[in-house]
Amino acid sequence: MNKTDFHLLWVLLAGLGIGIIAYGIFKAIFEQAPPPAVPKYMMRPEPPEEKFGYQFETFMSTPALEAPLDFSLDPSGSLFFILDKKFYFIGLTTPIISEAELPQQLDGETIESVTSADWAPDIPVDSFTVYLGTNSGVYQWVVPTSLAEPKEDVLKDLAKKFTDGFTEESRLAAIRFFGGKLFVVDYGAAELRVYDQKSGELIQTVKLDPPCGNLLNIYIHSDGSDYTVWIADQKNYRFVPIQSDGQCDVSRIWGQRGKTLESFQGLFSPGHFIIEPDGAFIVTENLYPCVKKFRPDGTFECVVAGDRAFNWSKSDRLFVASFEGKVYILSPNTNNILQFSPKP
Repeated sequence: MNKTDFHLLWVLLAGLGIGIIAYGIFKAIFEQAPPPAVPKYMMRPEPPEEKFGYQFETFMSTPALEAPLDFSLDPSGSLFFILDKKFYFIGLTTPIISEAELPQQLDGETIESVTSADWAPDIPVDSFTVYLGTNSGVYQWVVPTSLAEPKEDVLKDLAKKFTDGFTEESRLAAIRFFGGKLFVVDYGAAELRVYDQKSGELIQTVKLDPPCGNLLNIYIHSDGSDYTVWIADQKNYRFVPIQSDGQCDVSRIWGQRGKTLESFQGLFSPGHFIIEPDGAFIVTENLYPCVKKFRPDGTFECVVAGDRAFNWSKSDRLFVASFEGKVYILSPNTNNILQFSPKP
């Protein structure tokens, strides 16, 4: 090999090496793995401070809950109950008052999955007696505790079960007692059914037309002379009012989905909600850690709790209750009950 050929070989090898290095640099720059995606719910800005009408006060730890289904206050406002695979009584000052496994049978009948629960008026708080809603009916249950069971005369004037109107197609969404009646939302039958609390008799059936979807919650609000059953229709992002005569007051339907703070920003919203004595709505939003307050006519009033209160966590479902002006929010992701009060 002469000197000229040697120089050519060296140039070729050098060029090959430079090409490999250049290719490596190109690949590293232009073909690198994309950065990990940040979930959208962690990129939302916190609402401005002037939009908040409540302030955080304190929190209470709860047991580790798996897919909680219901959260409310008893008539005295002193106890919460939380329902998942177990049933918990949780106090405002003590972490847990009592817990029990959900029953498999009641009144000789096999109980299917429990989807809702509520206290019945006129039942003493210390009796630990509630009603469990299933797809086959609503059943009275005395929760096993270390306390003595309630005397029979305490419960003798209350129906032990409500099963009229339930069919194989029934899919129970929510139950609520009010004014000596039990209100049941059955999205399988697209019905709101009303029962007499003492006899268990079915006294009214209201067809939900148009159908309100399958993600429903209800709350009954009274103005002193009459009442309205408000249905949170999550699938269609609205609240639907059913009057005591069974008619839907179309003029009062309200709600919309949008990107603004004044609308429902979550997926399948509104979620769990309560109505204050003055008619204002406290509303949670599914898959969106935000709780808002709306005036009785549905216009936005303020934010109760934003992303910061829940550590920007993605929550499938938040639960809300109120007592004496304070708002209590169950955050399943953090296993806390958060307490808020109106700003001075």
